[in-house]
Amino acid sequence: MMAVMIFAALIPFCFWHLNLDLRGIAIGLILLVVFPSTVLLGIDASRTIRREMPSHKSIRILGVVLGIPQGILGTILVSIGIVLPFVGMYDLAVHHLYGTSSALPVLYVFASAVVFIGGYNYLKDSLWLMGIAEKPSNDG
Repeated sequence: MMAVMIFAALIPFCFWHLNLDLRGIAIGLILLVVFPSTVLLGIDASRTIRREMPSHKSIRILGVVLGIPQGILGTILVSIGIVLPFVGMYDLAVHHLYGTSSALPVLYVFASAVVFIGGYNYLKDSLWLMGIAEKPSNDG
């Protein structure tokens, strides 16, 4: 709840034109700290609501709504995991063209696999939280 309050308090700083340094700091805090923590807190709250299955319909609807950001995050991560190997191949081709070597393409492929698997798990879990799919198993 505190993260949501900080998030809401920092948003007006992005639109004020008084001090550009403060606006940059506010945008940085929103993007790097407050927004991800808000999404993760929403994911945890949604999992708890889904696990407990409360009798109030409004609380169950809140659980479904809180699962939507997790689905969006999963979709973004899966997309990055699909695109990143192509970026690595391009980087490898450019380095080969100039006769230099780089370990970055290997890191792109490794990172893409990790990001894709993480995004897939977020997406699968969000579908369960929203009641669209069966409960995901933890066997891998």
